[in-house]
Amino acid sequence: MSFVPIAKAMNVMVYAKNTDFFSFFNSPYYSHVNASAVDIYPKKRNADEVLAFSPVEGVISKIHEVKSPVPKHFKASETEHLIVVSPRENPNVAVKLLHINSNLERGMRINVGDYLGKLVRSGFFNFWTNKHLHIEVRSLKNPLRAKGAYHLAPVNSCDNDLRWQKGPSFEGGRFEEIKENYAIIGLKEGVVKIGKFWGFGCITRGVEGVVDGGIPHYGYGGVHLINSSKIRVGDKIRVEDNTIGTVTSVFKSAIKFKCSPAFIYLNNHLIKGLSMYCQLEETSTIKVIPQFPNAFKNFKMGSDVYFKLVTQISGR
Repeated sequence: MSFVPIAKAMNVMVYAKNTDFFSFFNSPYYSHVNASAVDIYPKKRNADEVLAFSPVEGVISKIHEVKSPVPKHFKASETEHLIVVSPRENPNVAVKLLHINSNLERGMRINVGDYLGKLVRSGFFNFWTNKHLHIEVRSLKNPLRAKGAYHLAPVNSCDNDLRWQKGPSFEGGRFEEIKENYAIIGLKEGVVKIGKFWGFGCITRGVEGVVDGGIPHYGYGGVHLINSSKIRVGDKIRVEDNTIGTVTSVFKSAIKFKCSPAFIYLNNHLIKGLSMYCQLEETSTIKVIPQFPNAFKNFKMGSDVYFKLVTQISGR
């Protein structure tokens, strides 16, 4: 397995497998909204046993468990599992890792890529959320809370490597997977590579980027860029002629935006939204979220898909 750096905070580097997909902004939780967390999703979304590998190097300082909420539409672990690591690069901070059922113990040293345990689904997930590893870098005084993590900056190459599959587009594609809680669509076009990050492409003030977020169901998202120096708060995020959001924050190689009020249709079927991630390998897929479980049961694998985005018009 090959592990690649994807994020950094307080001199601590966070790594993912080159086959993983990951997201900084595709979550409704505080740490993601405030650009201080990343979720790493293994490539095998639906395996019963999904293994977790360490994204950092250091010593385990704490193993903690909390009671998990009861989910509405799926079965989940009754316990949320948490590991706190003292990282090698900076022992004056703590790395919080969530959603792992682990047999490791306090005081054990771990290296990047070491086996941590099995990923679990907890009641903190939505019905469409796959198993994943959640990572934050935090103060030693406050390693467990939901708020207060340090800003986690994406680590992307600055080699200006840009590759498009025909430019930004909602052109559509075909069903590659149809699951109870979501579908995977193989796109005809609209995929872009920015530096080393692959994903769904957009344009902001003439600058190409990779969209990262749940659009529009989480109400916000992010865009990864090689350089954000031309971007200003208030700029529009566009896919073809569609405005999907307005910039609210600008970081060094990423921006955050507020989603435009809109509905998205899949073959004239109203959906909750599109779930967009980054990958380190070439990708041409996007995750589609239904309004409720089993809403895609009448669609057929391999059938054609088209999207339509309809902007909401506020009443007087």
